Amino acid sequence: MLVLPAAPFHPVRVRCTFLGSGTLEADGVARVTGRGPHRLDLVLSPTGRTDEMAWIELTRTDPRDPVRGIDCRKADTKAAERFDPEFVSFVSGFAVLRFMDWQRTNDNARLSWGQRTRPDFASQSGPGGASVEDMVDLANMTGADAWFTMPYHADAAYIRSFAQLVRQRLDPDRRVYVEVGNEVWNDMFEATKDAKREGLARGLGNGNPTRAAMERYAQRVTEAMRIWTEVYADGPGSLVRIAATQNANPDFARMILGFGDTADWVDALATAPYVWMDMQGYRSGDADLVFAAMPGAIDNALDMAAQQRTIAAQYGKRYITYEAGQHLVTADLALARAVQRDPRMGAVYARYLTAWRDRFGDTLMLYASTAPISEYGAWGLREYGGQPIAQAPKYQAVHRFLEASR
Repeated sequence: MLVLPAAPFHPVRVRCTFLGSGTLEADGVARVTGRGPHRLDLVLSPTGRTDEMAWIELTRTDPRDPVRGIDCRKADTKAAERFDPEFVSFVSGFAVLRFMDWQRTNDNARLSWGQRTRPDFASQSGPGGASVEDMVDLANMTGADAWFTMPYHADAAYIRSFAQLVRQRLDPDRRVYVEVGNEVWNDMFEATKDAKREGLARGLGNGNPTRAAMERYAQRVTEAMRIWTEVYADGPGSLVRIAATQNANPDFARMILGFGDTADWVDALATAPYVWMDMQGYRSGDADLVFAAMPGAIDNALDMAAQQRTIAAQYGKRYITYEAGQHLVTADLALARAVQRDPRMGAVYARYLTAWRDRFGDTLMLYASTAPISEYGAWGLREYGGQPIAQAPKYQAVHRFLEASR
């Protein structure tokens, strides 16, 4: 399978090279434009239909010299480049990169260290997500700190090996942020359901399912952070150990930090102070009403964050965010597009970032870098890779804020 080019949909030239003797063909929206003994030239021409795919097929090979080492990339991308140069340029302005989606954390996979993705795997989006090496290398290349989310079910061997590889490979001048799972308070995720079942089975929470889940999460955080602390014993200042919880529920933070000795193994409390409003009842022509409500939504999100900061301070911890930004979700795609593409969305982000800086001043993680507008939300700072900054009001505002802050 080939990754289709990002919108807008226009033809993209691709060159596949390979070792060995054999023949490759193409199908779907991929068309062969040329070939040689060890190469196949294609053009990908997607139209935007949801069921479109492109792939290459091996139709002939020589068992004595089999086809191997297949490498398909944009025709103008150098063979030595691991990442798309445009993508590297885009992320280079940020101080911290959180790899939650790259790790496919929300899939709640149960993988051993031996099953992890390696750099030479054919896919970096399988059950194990991207390789640790690729994530670390991207952080090194862009001069960013790295934020990893340990799989909720990772065993001690997995966590230790992961930590050791990061310690060996990450630039010593870079920090590593470590979190267990993603939103292990949110019932829409399987890890939360597992934590609830496990907590109750262990007699946690005095029989209260929610408290049992939070206390079980606290146990998993402690178990993971003990290992990371050991691995980083010679550089504790390079390690930031995270406990994450819901921005709107301060009780969760108290349950987690107040459980056993969890607070001793945590450096920072993190929440997601999203700018949220109920989009029910709004229609495509109501963008003015939506933006009129945005200042109040910003204040509400940060007021709740201030409560979380107070709790963190009681335990002597930093308060930061694991995700942040706008959280406007509507099935009315006409409304979603009108709001997300409106220049006033840039003003919302400018106001939000300034308010965070003035009131908190610590790490704010914006979710996410790139994602399309859909009925499930419009999370990306931009809608597709390579989108002109003038067409991406959120990214434009963030870029200006970062430039002014340097």
